[in-house]
Amino acid sequence: MLFLIPSRQEEGGLMDWEAAEGIPRGIILLFGGGFALARAGLALNFIGVFIVTLATYYLGVAVFGIIELSVFPDWATSH
Repeated sequence: MLFLIPSRQEEGGLMDWEAAEGIPRGIILLFGGGFALARAGLALNFIGVFIVTLATYYLGVAVFGIIELSVFPDWATSH
């Protein structure tokens, strides 16, 4: 993306290939992972709204569901 954004001081983008070669791959993966988590957070917003709506009307069902979502992965990975 930084290759495409124009720079005010120089011709071309904000970053050239020589500068990009010096960036460790782990930093690039971390940066991309942050974007992926942010995108997933937007998708999880729907689930949060659903849980709040469920808890408003059926508190016992919501609490049971949250407990099951917490306990089942622990049980599944330990056996």
